[in-house]
Amino acid sequence: MPQPTLVWRLEEWLSKGCSTLSDERIKNIICRTLVVVGDEDKVLPSTSEAARLTDLMLNCAVHVVAGAGHSATCGSR
Repeated sequence: MPQPTLVWRLEEWLSKGCSTLSDERIKNIICRTLVVVGDEDKVLPSTSEAARLTDLMLNCAVHVVAGAGHSATCGSR
């Protein structure tokens, strides 16, 4: 992924999303949630974020896909 694209995604998606969805709001999610991450994610620290979400949410499970990157569309391996 070109560096300008990554910077834009981090600034526009990640920072705005994180400021909107605070830990307090995440703690109030009560529906069953499945977080799917790739253990070869080079874009974001997905496995540590998945662990953080399971600590915050009461009904959250994680599935780690061995050998997978960030997503099929990001080419992040």
